[in-house]
Amino acid sequence: MTRLLISIFVFAAFAAAQEKTKTDKLMVPLSDPAQPATVKVRLVSGNITVTAGSDPQVVVDAEPLPGPVAGRAKDDIPAGMHRIDSAGRGFKAEEDHNVVMIGTERASRRVNFLIQVPPNASLDVETTNGSIALTNLSGAISARTSNGSVTVRLDHPPPDKPMSLSSLNGKIDVTIPADTKARLLLKANHGAIYSDFDVKIEPDGTRSINGGGPDYSFQTTSGAILVHSKAK
Repeated sequence: MTRLLISIFVFAAFAAAQEKTKTDKLMVPLSDPAQPATVKVRLVSGNITVTAGSDPQVVVDAEPLPGPVAGRAKDDIPAGMHRIDSAGRGFKAEEDHNVVMIGTERASRRVNFLIQVPPNASLDVETTNGSIALTNLSGAISARTSNGSVTVRLDHPPPDKPMSLSSLNGKIDVTIPADTKARLLLKANHGAIYSDFDVKIEPDGTRSINGGGPDYSFQTTSGAILVHSKAK
């Protein structure tokens, strides 16, 4: 009897964990897949993870976080079909002339966003309570959080696109190829700045790597800034 009760408890805990981490996926087609997209994300509570996908569309996976959320009846979905609208999901994704806006239906909604975008998409992402992670993108990048870290990993940063990263309470951690050319605008009010690049101080007080290039602005009020060089 004891063994049966333990088995039931373990199964129930596993099922609860599976339900807790269940994500909701949405495909967002672009008006003109041949042209670059701009993706904007606004979130109050939750993490934002963005990676480069292989398709000319935006794919949004939303992972609900614990909190009071009104439920809805489960759809009977035929095999091979995926949802393309966002009504009633608790989050929204709207596209207009290759500009995709992603956010929650209510500010109190707590969710983690996992987003795939075309590699050349430009990003403008913001969360209040959560971290941001961006990987292998080649468009302009702007990322902001109040409470959390910002982590960026780029294999092929474009030579003419700026990058702006900021956090009030969290570190900025960036990894870019060793031959990246950029002008660095770095500010850590209550933290240190580290890099393994050969950073030069310019006459105007800014820093540059490999002779300078587009502006890379990294700022944090409380936290460190790390700029790593990555061998190709």
